[in-house]
Amino acid sequence: MRVHLPSFLRAKRQQPAVRPRRRLRVLVCGGGELGTATAHRLLRAGVEVLVAERREPTALCRAVACAFAIYEGQVEVEGLRAARADGALQAEALLQERALPVLIEPTGEMIRHLAPGIVIDARSPKGAPPPWAEATSAALIALGPGSWAQPKAVVETRPGLLLGSVREAQEATPLPAEDRAPEQIVLARAQASGIFRAATSIGEAVEPGQLLGWVGRQEVPATAAGFVRGLLADGLRASEGQAVAEIYLGPEREACFRLLPWARAVAGGALEAVLALAGWP
Repeated sequence: MRVHLPSFLRAKRQQPAVRPRRRLRVLVCGGGELGTATAHRLLRAGVEVLVAERREPTALCRAVACAFAIYEGQVEVEGLRAARADGALQAEALLQERALPVLIEPTGEMIRHLAPGIVIDARSPKGAPPPWAEATSAALIALGPGSWAQPKAVVETRPGLLLGSVREAQEATPLPAEDRAPEQIVLARAQASGIFRAATSIGEAVEPGQLLGWVGRQEVPATAAGFVRGLLADGLRASEGQAVAEIYLGPEREACFRLLPWARAVAGGALEAVLALAGWP
């Protein structure tokens, strides 16, 4: 006996049970805390993510920055494994393992091979275009104002009501120097130029005036009581006025080893911008 199905059931019957998901690959430029939080959020959403970093990263938050995979080979941030990739083939292999490849100053040829559909500028501060910039025509998203080209979208990074919102490029709010750190964070800056050496470690409790490290022969004291959350890598050269250490003012030592809500909010905005630009899923 022939069964007559209602039209809406026939339509559903003709559709595939599972829609195939298009591949979406994103390159994050900068492996500091913002870039790492963004990569973490995108990977959890099923996006393929790579990170491009300079040969000597200046990120401070060692426990939550995938950039330190360049120094240590691999690091883990909240369950995310980030590993140094010395070429495009190694990066592809890490993507297959659901890991985060961290590329050291990739060449244009490497970027053409990896073919990201979207690039996110997570550098802080932003500066000249990376050497590989001309090798891709991918849509650009900027975390905070400024980038090497006109971005399709800007994610607000200034603490406040609009934090993490996706905005037009001309609407993004420039950050005054005194507002560049999120709440509960105090930065210690170099008073002269020289090579940095740390005298403390991540997670250590410090008091005002306690020695954090040296820039050349110049001491870098703590300016507040709290926990050391960030330190410039030993042996890197710091310029006068550059942030070389970060102190967390809150009561939780664990915050030194976890992404801050500020970074998570920006990462959520980055995910929103990526999905909107890609028309995905």
